[in-house]
Amino acid sequence: MKDKRWRMVVALLVPVIGLAACQSSSASPGNGSTTGNGSTTIRIGLSASFSGATAFYGQQAKAGAEVAVGELNAKGGKYKYQLVTADDQCTPDGGSSAFGNLLDVQRVDVILGSPCSAATLGGMTLLPAAKAPALTVSSTSPAITQQAGIGGNKYMWRMNINDDVMATVFSKYIAAQGIKKIAIIAVNSDFGQGAVAAYKKTFAADAVTITTTQFYTQGGGDFRTQLTNIGASGAQAMLIIGAYQDAAVMMRQFKELGLGIRVYARGDVVSTGFQQAAGSPGLGNGIQEADNWDPSYQAYPGFAKAYWQKFHGDPQSYAVQAWLGMQVIAQAVAAGGGGLAGIERGLATVSWSSPIGPVKFDAHHQAHHDMFIMTFDHGMIKMVKRIHTAG
Repeated sequence: MKDKRWRMVVALLVPVIGLAACQSSSASPGNGSTTGNGSTTIRIGLSASFSGATAFYGQQAKAGAEVAVGELNAKGGKYKYQLVTADDQCTPDGGSSAFGNLLDVQRVDVILGSPCSAATLGGMTLLPAAKAPALTVSSTSPAITQQAGIGGNKYMWRMNINDDVMATVFSKYIAAQGIKKIAIIAVNSDFGQGAVAAYKKTFAADAVTITTTQFYTQGGGDFRTQLTNIGASGAQAMLIIGAYQDAAVMMRQFKELGLGIRVYARGDVVSTGFQQAAGSPGLGNGIQEADNWDPSYQAYPGFAKAYWQKFHGDPQSYAVQAWLGMQVIAQAVAAGGGGLAGIERGLATVSWSSPIGPVKFDAHHQAHHDMFIMTFDHGMIKMVKRIHTAG
């Protein structure tokens, strides 16, 4: 019985030990702890999905953040950065669990994440009691903005523009191209459902009729039923809301079915990741996508080069956004100091002319950087238009 109890204790401890050691064997306390050499260690807790069909979210975000940590630490100075992670499973309960682990067990100074809106919404409720700041860089649900800042959760901040902003701009762009009838195919998640809700409002305002809305399961692999319904709906165009892995499979089936309508996208479809998954350089030709990052890497060639040298591949959306978020956190630390309260103070003062446009937080702790319309042209990623979203 004694051995059985010991095995149970070890089994419970292993996940926590594994998480704490993900970036460094040191598990020093957070809150701006001072090391023996006089520098102050800032512990960044990355909340992201590291399991299941959405595991690539966390893998990309971690890789981008690791590049940023290496760059920031190489500069020297008073502050050193350390990255730890927690798996939020891209769910509300997972987000609550991950945020709790990062705050209570790993003692981080700030949370970066989550890429998933559901996890961010589930985790951000823990921030006020801990008086701990969190910065999301890729969650797009408008509910985060609505609940953060003035009159709400003052510890939640968002760098990336949300679905309401993107839908307002992109639907006007689509309408200006003469599209009157459009079908939507979206991943069946908080991200997909939230984006669909946003586009229903904006398309109606721009006199564009949605002929059908089709949802799919991420990683499902067969979209023929949804695509057939779209083809029969009388739509002039299709809007894909989802990730590049599914979109590559979807576009192959789109071609097989002989659908000849125009294709727009929202997610990370126009990307080198799509090209690699597609297997054919021309598969995505003509797709036009609304992005909150620059997938051509022209805006941040230095980061793209550093990422390639470290990981031997191109950074995808969550990696780029995590890297950008780390720059925002570093600016907050420089302005407000280390520790929970210092970073919270610093975030309120950030005013950065970033590679993707201005990052300055409004009363609801929402930044308003630029939006990018991107396309594939003969297998090459090209920028169609860069649009300022700041008022």
